[in-house]
Order: sequence, then C-alpha cells, then structure tokens
Amino acid sequence: MPRWIPWLLPLSLGCKADPRLDLVLNEFMASNQETIPNEEGSYADWVELYNPADEDVSVAGLYMTDDLNEPTLHALGDIVVPAGGHLLLWADEEPQISAWHLSFKLSKDGERLALVYVDDDGNPSVIDGVEFGPQEPDVSWGRVPDGGAWQTLSVPSPGQENR
Repeated sequence: MPRWIPWLLPLSLGCKADPRLDLVLNEFMASNQETIPNEEGSYADWVELYNPADEDVSVAGLYMTDDLNEPTLHALGDIVVPAGGHLLLWADEEPQISAWHLSFKLSKDGERLALVYVDDDGNPSVIDGVEFGPQEPDVSWGRVPDGGAWQTLSVPSPGQENR
C-alpha cells in the first residue's frame, strides 16, 4: 500500500501562499498494460495530479521525480490544472513528445514518487510524495475521495474523480 513519505514534509508556512503547494499526487499506475493509451497509442505508466483549490494553477516551476537524490529530475511545463481538476502525466521517459510526458518511468516493483517545489534560494521541498510497493497490472493507487486516503482502485480513473 502506498504511504506518505513523512520526512518530506512539512513545508514552511511562509511558502503556503503559492497555490501550487496545494496540488497533490492523486492517482498513479505503474503497470499500465491496457487501461489507457497515450496519444501515441502506447500504454505507458501515468501519474495524476489533483488541484483542490478554487482557482486554476499552473505547474510551471514544479518538478516530478522518482529519485529523491535528484529532486529536480523532471521540470513540469506551463500546464494549467483547472480548479478542482486533474492533470494526467505520462511516465514514459519521452519528454520530447510533449509537456505531458515525464523523463522517467515508474517501477512496477515499487519506488518513491514526489512532486517538488524549489524556493527562490534553490532549496527543494516535496509538496507531496508517496512510496509504494509492487504493483499489479492495470490496477491503480488513488486517493478517495480526490486528495483523501490512498487505496487500490480496481477501476482506475485517470483524469477523473476517484471513487
């Protein structure tokens, strides 16, 4: 079962004014064999972010990583997550395709995943992170309700509300 990475938090309260810091990892699939293809027709791993705020938020300036020794492994582009909405990112090591593709894949054997903010002094802080064990094909882990507690989702809902 995925779990919080407690040593990644807390962020300082002074930074909380940035609406990007409300974004959460909401669902992921590390063994996508036939659930949802990307625009290239490939069944790649995927990660979903959720914006619980009442305003649209750009992810520009944030990072995703699966290696906390490299917290800025993948810089996210200027993509807007609508208020109360979701952003689906493909973890397929093909960032040249578009801003929606990450420069790393997820391990079906388990690993860590983190959404990272870097302050003006260049110090990285994890906004949200999860550590997960071995994954079953076409089964996702998601928060129910959106932004809530992690659980197995036998009916994945990429880009949609988790139930």
